[in-house]
Amino acid sequence: MSTYDPDGKRTGDSATPGAAPSIPEAADWVAQGLRTNYAGLVKAAAQKRAALAAPERPPEPAVPIARPSEPNAGDLERLPPAYAPFAPVLEALSLPLRQIIHGLLAELETTLAAFEVREFAQQGEFEGLGGLTTRGDMAHVLQSELLLRTEAPLEFLRRFAESEILYHAPQYADPGTRSLYRVMISSGPGLLGHGRIVALAALFFLARVAHERGAEFHWCYLPREEGADWFDEVSIRTVMRFLKSASYREMSGDDVADADGSWTGATPGRSEDRDPRLLDWVVGAQSSLAGARDAQPPAVVDAPNALTFTLKAPIPGTPRATDIRVRRAGRERARRRMVFPEDKICRSALEQPFDQLNAVADARPPGVRQVPPRGGQSQYLAVCGSVILIRTDWGLLICDWTKRWFGRCRYVPIEADATLVGVSATARTLLLLMHARNALALSQISLTTDAPDGLLLGRATGPDIKDLVGRGRYAIPPLGNDYDLIQFYTASGQSWFIYQLADRPGELALTIDGLDLRFAQNQYRVFVDRITGSQRLEVRKRRESRAKRFWLPSGQTLPADVLDWAWSPDESSLAFSAEANVWTIPERKEGEAAEMLSVAPCEQVLTALVNEGGVIARIWSDARYGGNGTVRELGYLDGRVVHRGPTLMLGDVGSKIVYLQYVDGGYWAVVGDDGGRPHTLIRYRRTQGGGYSTHRFPLAELRAKAVTLDPKQLYA
Repeated sequence: MSTYDPDGKRTGDSATPGAAPSIPEAADWVAQGLRTNYAGLVKAAAQKRAALAAPERPPEPAVPIARPSEPNAGDLERLPPAYAPFAPVLEALSLPLRQIIHGLLAELETTLAAFEVREFAQQGEFEGLGGLTTRGDMAHVLQSELLLRTEAPLEFLRRFAESEILYHAPQYADPGTRSLYRVMISSGPGLLGHGRIVALAALFFLARVAHERGAEFHWCYLPREEGADWFDEVSIRTVMRFLKSASYREMSGDDVADADGSWTGATPGRSEDRDPRLLDWVVGAQSSLAGARDAQPPAVVDAPNALTFTLKAPIPGTPRATDIRVRRAGRERARRRMVFPEDKICRSALEQPFDQLNAVADARPPGVRQVPPRGGQSQYLAVCGSVILIRTDWGLLICDWTKRWFGRCRYVPIEADATLVGVSATARTLLLLMHARNALALSQISLTTDAPDGLLLGRATGPDIKDLVGRGRYAIPPLGNDYDLIQFYTASGQSWFIYQLADRPGELALTIDGLDLRFAQNQYRVFVDRITGSQRLEVRKRRESRAKRFWLPSGQTLPADVLDWAWSPDESSLAFSAEANVWTIPERKEGEAAEMLSVAPCEQVLTALVNEGGVIARIWSDARYGGNGTVRELGYLDGRVVHRGPTLMLGDVGSKIVYLQYVDGGYWAVVGDDGGRPHTLIRYRRTQGGGYSTHRFPLAELRAKAVTLDPKQLYA
């Protein structure tokens, strides 16, 4: 049997074949093959252990609430990046309220540790190894730990036996189980005056905690005679409603129970095995008088998780103060005292909580989402089966998509004096119609080879078509090739046929057609029916003779100008907006009444489907216009939300997304800069755990690997 000296080093080897190895031999077997002469690894491991064992540093001193006289008092950059999703709402606040809220949030940040909860066991799609942990699989143990066998094997075994070994912690893209924060705010007498500002700051803070942890966030204010009205966003609209709320009494335990029942009724689609972990918090004022109890005590007194505040009595000559307490799992975890600025500043903040509220809530920036012309086309992105078309500042990217990544890519430069008139893509061929040098040029590109060649089929110098332009800088207009005829559409929706002349090779002729195109997206086109006029709509896919028909109510016709369209091939659903913030969902059967859906100015309907007398819709809350950067799946019945599906959190790019589309069971998003110029493509894909995985593709990288086609072979 092997022998060892006092330092744990082996001095001989007389192991008996078949005999059980000793403890040092087991250590030697574990470390076999891992020896190396990396100097300093043992010392580095010791430093890591010391860092992990070091006590936490005490929190930084509380940041005082900003005064208007202080420079940059209302600057959003002073807040942590976790507040970025709520930046549009915070920026819309008036200067006095923004200054006070920012100061309160800075104080609440010092209590962040009090909101820590034990996380779930990680599950979902494995993404890689991240931080350090003292629990894990032997395959994930740090190599520096195993290398201790070289210097001190007995120390290695002691650490292993006492669970001191460090492992790489696995990371998952989408945990299978997500937390869900439900916050209930008491809108009783305690919210009068300064208390309402504290409650508003608590709302932003708890929403920030939920967002940072990847959890859903629902909230409401109580009591209400009509019952709880749950929100799943912090937007200008919901904050306005909260600021106007009031009640003669504080929220009670019965109110909380009723709110829980209404929330459960509004989310019937959640399965028990994937139900999120509910983390309920109540926010409200608590009396400073010892033993002050009503016949029915306020919910903030008995709730296990509560953020309470007690306003101190005013003292002449001194600013108003409040004591904030954080109670989690029935125990007080943190306590802070905050001092308000002068009363005149607080009064001004409450009298005018928003700057230019009407302009913020009811208008969009100029030049964005204007009323599109008839024949509106896809912008930025078109998904044609396994081929993705992406419009950029430089030209047109044509990429093969294989569900997870991009394969072969091609790039067509579009010169300054050229206009993209139409494009049609299949898995094998791409047809391109360009207008350049006062002529139309039709070309064909093979998508099955790597050869950067295009074939010019012919040119047409026919009638002067006035409205070939006007679609928008990043439009991707469709090109029909039904029945061996090439069909394109002008910006006004007029349809034209283009065909080759048999006796003149290389020359094309044009003829006008009577189709009235209203909208085109990807491979689909929406027409007004020729027979019934503007009372029936037809949706046709390229090369398909059958059409999906949608009927408007009797006596109603489609307006000449439609603000926006929403078409979903996955669900065969169509919706349009002819009036700001109001969407119409036509029926598939003649004589049925169309459903109407009202949304906030910051919201855009991506899909809407009539189902069993109600509407199921996917709604994008656009952070550029005051939304919270999410996509929600909601069910409506008689104008009320009766179902809530999973919520997609668009993350840190929520305020930069310029285009969003639902297709193939997931979402495509185009991220742009402040000028709307696209630079990144994102795919949000649904996972088995109920969440979404995120895959980002910088357009510059796709452009770099793409094969560039010569414009002279196509249209120049």
